[in-house]
Amino acid sequence: MSAFKRRTTSKQPAPPPGTRPSPGSPATIITSTGIPSLDDILGGGLPLSCSLLVLARDAYSAYGELVLKYYASQGLASGQCVCIVDARPDTFLAECMWTPESNGTVPSGHSGSPTPTPPTSAEDEEDERASDHDTKIKIAWRYEQMKQFQTTVPSSSQSADEYCHTFDLTCRIPEPTINSARTEGRYLVLQGITEVLTRVNSESFGSALHATATTIRICIPALGSYDWGDLSPQVRTPLPSSP
Repeated sequence: MSAFKRRTTSKQPAPPPGTRPSPGSPATIITSTGIPSLDDILGGGLPLSCSLLVLARDAYSAYGELVLKYYASQGLASGQCVCIVDARPDTFLAECMWTPESNGTVPSGHSGSPTPTPPTSAEDEEDERASDHDTKIKIAWRYEQMKQFQTTVPSSSQSADEYCHTFDLTCRIPEPTINSARTEGRYLVLQGITEVLTRVNSESFGSALHATATTIRICIPALGSYDWGDLSPQVRTPLPSSP
């Protein structure tokens, strides 16, 4: 009887929603920013141990705010906890993008149910297949079976759609989705630096975060803006002079 045993890896617990192991370091769990190209720059996404990611505001563009809205939308779409520190958090979240109409949402500026698409006849389907066949690019046989190029880092644990959702800039987060996240404790609001310090030090805020048992995304649209109040210097008590 052989004394050798096949080495088997112990079953790892499933990662939190919207996360996956890092391709470069399987022990590191990462989450998506909501933008696949930015995830590639960051090595697949943001590690859960990341405490701060700062984007400088540009006076001539809104790219920084747009990236932050992608970040917040990705958190809600993945079932994670989103904490917004702003004087008008509901307005900020209402302006965030959402998944396209295929997921049952209606683009902003439109009301009512989406117009149903008439069924395609068999003749139209045959014409489309014939057109696709005619326009197919002929390449060398050795490249015919190659997989389609992808910009995102592949993952075997979950699909790319579950890790990084596809958002449409013309869609907005439905009000029922926001209300559901608020009821479940996945949408937290902090207004101003005073409330931030008070809530962070309180036991109720800590218990609310631990009750979610999921990834927490803290979004600060305008750090140190006028809405934060007067940042007067602290008055320091002079030290007694030595005799």
